[in-house]
Formats: sequence, C-alpha cells, structure tokens
Amino acid sequence: MQLLRTFNEAGISEFRLHLERVRTGVAESVPHDLLFNDSTSTPTNPEVEVDQISLSSKLEAAQYLSRLIKPLNDPFYDVGLWTWLSAFFFDSVCPRELDGTRKPKADYRHILQAGRDWWHFYRHLLAGPVRTYHFHGETAKLLLSGPLHKLGDFVEQLASRQEVAANRNLIEAATLLYWDEKLQRPKRGAAPNTRKPGTLRRFVDMIQQFELTYDLYSMSGEQFVALLPQEFSPWKAPRD
Repeated sequence: MQLLRTFNEAGISEFRLHLERVRTGVAESVPHDLLFNDSTSTPTNPEVEVDQISLSSKLEAAQYLSRLIKPLNDPFYDVGLWTWLSAFFFDSVCPRELDGTRKPKADYRHILQAGRDWWHFYRHLLAGPVRTYHFHGETAKLLLSGPLHKLGDFVEQLASRQEVAANRNLIEAATLLYWDEKLQRPKRGAAPNTRKPGTLRRFVDMIQQFELTYDLYSMSGEQFVALLPQEFSPWKAPRD
C-alpha cells in the first residue's frame, strides 16, 4: 500500500513528457521517483492509502476509486490528483499491446484538463468513469462496461453529451434497451457505427427530437422507452 498523492505542476509536466517518451518507444513504465518524489507530488490531505491493483473494467475502476476518494474534499476536478492516479495505475489505463509496446492515447485521456470542460472531462480514463458512477451508481453499468483503457461507443455517444450524461432517466432508458441482464454485458449489435433501426445512434436521435417537445427530466426511463417508435421494439425484449 502507498499513500495517495497529487501531482504539482512539475509532476504534471514530467508525466506529460513521459507519455511522449512512451509513444516514441523511449520509455515504458512510470518511474517510481516521478510518482513519489516530493518535488513532483505530495500526499493528499487527509492521507489515504491506495493499493496498486489491476483495474480491468471501467466499472471495477469506478467502484474502487469512488471508495478511495470518498474522504477527500471536492476531488472530481482536482487535476493533480487524477493525473497522479493515471500515472499510478498506468498498467491499467495504458496496458501493453500484443507486441509488448504501450500506445498512450491523447494526453487528455491521462492528464485531467484544468477547469470544468465536460468535453475533456468525460474522456479522462479514470475521472470520467468515477464521476459517472458517483452520479448514477449501478444504473450506469452500460456506460461502465468494457475495458478501462477504451472509451467505447456507449461513452462516446451518451457520456459525451453532458445533458444526456446528467439525466438519470435517459441513462436508465438506454440501460433498459441495450443491457443484457442475464449476460451482464451490452446486447450484441446495440452500438454499430451506422444508424441501424433501434440502435444507439438512433436512440440519441430520438433524444434530440423529443427534447423539443418533452421535459425529459420529468419522465422515468420506462416512460421514455414507451415513447420510442416501432423500430425500437426488438430491443425492448431480452436478447442474447
């Protein structure tokens, strides 16, 4: 176990440089000194112990980190904290590929951007899932399915829109349609790259259409699903 820490500006800058070294094959794992040197980071107040476990899924990460940060005051937009956590759990947010290399995505996936810009916030591989879980709990299992290091289509289509991500009823509706309760995973074929009838992108189209005439915050997930046209009927039934 280690003490949870938060990067200062020097630590954030050094981690940014480290990401670039990894991309060019010069470096691999995050140096211990970067994580724990007092010149780059300091323990949180109050002090919290963190275990460097493997976080395989977004849901697993969200559950563990939600418990971890609970003692902290207003941690969700703490740039130093989430950037340090990304460095600490680097094996989980940037696992090795089959060829043994690591391929970090854009910096904002690992370094939380300053301010409250939702477009960048939800794309942070740790802060995004934890915020989603904190707000929605188990109802958000559709958004929290899949590997931690990949955003996935449900995150890109639903969590990318703050007005959708903040509406518990819409997330509940999406879960009712596209979550396979028996298999505990999204239903097969629910999120293709095209607007096939009744699938995820059509669901988003319906949100944009209905919000012109309905108060979507006032209706339950079941009520929203009941409004959907015939093309969604196959998704209302259980699927393998």
